[in-house]
Amino acid sequence: MVNRLEPDQKKSKVRPARGLPNYDEAFFQQHYNKATVTDFLRYANEITDLIARNHWNLEKKFTHNSCVFKAGFFNAFSLKWVGSRSFALSFKVPEKEVGSVSVPVTRWNKKRTRALYYVDSGKTQISDFEPLFKYCYRQLAGDTTVV
Repeated sequence: MVNRLEPDQKKSKVRPARGLPNYDEAFFQQHYNKATVTDFLRYANEITDLIARNHWNLEKKFTHNSCVFKAGFFNAFSLKWVGSRSFALSFKVPEKEVGSVSVPVTRWNKKRTRALYYVDSGKTQISDFEPLFKYCYRQLAGDTTVV
């Protein structure tokens, strides 16, 4: 005795297909400080050179807020934007490994065991962080012979 109404058929909206944005120098120039972008890309290339020298099997991938060095799905370490004019090196390491470099840690996340080291483009040297790069790669590759 009750007249049931049929639910309205929802019409799907037609939307234009859009792929993932291309995270390149032009993207970073548009979203971050132009002078800092050149330093960010220079440090990303220095890390790539370090990876090539050590024959590590890592891929460089740019995201909207970082440059990640990864093996497959897992991130080894990254260079990430902290603000529009500053960026930092990020390592997932235990607290005892943080002391293996002479540079003091800028921010330490105890819960995620992640160390952030802010990069000062005039002073920071990638070679100062080589022990942390090696540790992160060893953990990811499962190779204890990497020195």
